[in-house]
Amino acid sequence: MLYVGVSSNSEVPGTVKQNLVSAYKSNLANKLKSEVHEIDDPSQDGLNDKQVSRWATTWWQEFSVLLIRGVKERKHDSFSGLKIGQVLVVAFLSGLLWWQSDVSHLQDQVNISQQFIIF
Repeated sequence: MLYVGVSSNSEVPGTVKQNLVSAYKSNLANKLKSEVHEIDDPSQDGLNDKQVSRWATTWWQEFSVLLIRGVKERKHDSFSGLKIGQVLVVAFLSGLLWWQSDVSHLQDQVNISQQFIIF
């Protein structure tokens, strides 16, 4: 008794491959080629007189739509009065610290700039 996928010892492994290739050629090859040609033929769509670009929109249109969408979604979080006040106070204090620092204290200025980046 043979199970599915198990061949008897009398079959040569090369014949199975040949049988599959011949079955593909006789049953599927022509049908698949015609379907591929239908997909690749632009005259079927009626767009042969127009220039078809790769993308439907430009980079700038995509960027502006995504930017506006992001601002609308985060409007209440990012632009709250408390957040704006915090940023202004920290910016003012940081500016005073930077202004009062001496050029000889370069490491202090580097640390302040790292704090700017972290905030």
